[in-house]
Amino acid sequence: MLFSVRFFIVCTTSVSLLSAVAQAGYTPNFNFNQPHDISGRTPCCVDRLTTLTCGRMRLNTPAKFAKRCANDPDFALIQCCSSCFDRRSSLSSEKYNLVVRRHLEDPMKATCIDRRGGDWCQKMANRENYWQDASFSTIGGCGAFPSAFRECRNTCGYCSATMQMTVVKYDYRLATSTPRCDIKTYFARTDVEMKKRYNPAKKEFDPLARLIWKRPKDTDYFVVEDHNYEDFM
Repeated sequence: MLFSVRFFIVCTTSVSLLSAVAQAGYTPNFNFNQPHDISGRTPCCVDRLTTLTCGRMRLNTPAKFAKRCANDPDFALIQCCSSCFDRRSSLSSEKYNLVVRRHLEDPMKATCIDRRGGDWCQKMANRENYWQDASFSTIGGCGAFPSAFRECRNTCGYCSATMQMTVVKYDYRLATSTPRCDIKTYFARTDVEMKKRYNPAKKEFDPLARLIWKRPKDTDYFVVEDHNYEDFM
């Protein structure tokens, strides 16, 4: 009988805790089905507010700019990432890793919540409701960085929480690599993607490409030299 009473108290307390958390606007971190489209990928570190805008903020209000880079993950990793962690500075890698550990990877310190709420983010991650539409299917899901990072950080696994660890890989070297990242790229290109990008496409056979066109002096016509007509047979 004593065991039953204790079990009832524990269950009641758990339900009350979950209700209080839900009323407070936070989403319980019980998501075990992490998306695979971003697993192991590294978000690109670029200035999405443009380098000119970020450079002006850093120049005009250096103290405020440095504070936001150290304490605001949205600003540091999305809006002005390249300026916050300038590759020309030897300390940028250390600062980047510190921000990532403090605000995203450490489950005890990270604020890992869904701003849109767990239900909305689950539908977005699973491409349900209007996310099924063709116009949204290519930009929806957790791979839609940086919107997914801002709105559904917990559901998508961009941060660590009590019951889960971040699924993306925050790698400063990859995130700031110019060949792997640019303003139009969400995640650093993998080795396979880099190989496909830089491999020259095989040219189709063009028999006319072997012709040598020459225009004799004082004429208005061209002649073909060194051509073997058997190639066309």
